[in-house]
Order: sequence, then structure tokens, then C-alpha cells
Amino acid sequence: MQLTSENFNKARGFILVNARMIERRLFHFYFEQGSAEGVYHALYAYRNEDGGFGHGMEPDTASPESQPLFSVMALETLDEVGYLNKEIILEDFMPYFEKITTDKGGIP
Repeated sequence: MQLTSENFNKARGFILVNARMIERRLFHFYFEQGSAEGVYHALYAYRNEDGGFGHGMEPDTASPESQPLFSVMALETLDEVGYLNKEIILEDFMPYFEKITTDKGGIP
């Protein structure tokens, strides 16, 4: 069964009215030739001063604090849209992961 254009337009309208900016940018990227840079900017709205990601990056968690899982989700999203590069990893993500890594090499 194929998605009809009518149902696609209904889904599009729902996303544009109800979804968070990150989901709207992902929709735009995948279905309307949107830019990976738009996804990057929407994603970085969830970034905290400590370099980690929080503020509901995972929709089921509204915690403002940075969590390793949210930072991994951000990495995966950037990779998914082809925006992840060495500079972003080294400059934006590694300092946070280095700060939270335990003496035994684990992360909380």
C-alpha cells in the first residue's frame, strides 16, 4: 500500500503544527530537500553550556541536564543527515565526553 498524496499532506500538516523543531527539520530534510545545516541548528538548541545535550532531546525525558545518551543521539542524528565531521566530534562532543568519563573509562 502506498501513501496517498492526501495522507502525506495530512501527515505533513500535523508535523508542521505539532512536532518539535528537530522533527520538523528532519521531515524537511528527508521529504522536501531541506538542508542538513537546518537539522544541525535545530539539534544544537538542545545543547547545554557543558557541551552535552539535554532539555528534552529525548522526547520522553524533559530533563534539562546533559545526559550521555542525548549526546549520542545528537551524534547519530548528525551522522544520519551527513553533517557529522571530525571537527564537530573533536570540538563539540569530545570535551563533554572527556569531562564525564570515569577513572575506569566509563560514562554514567
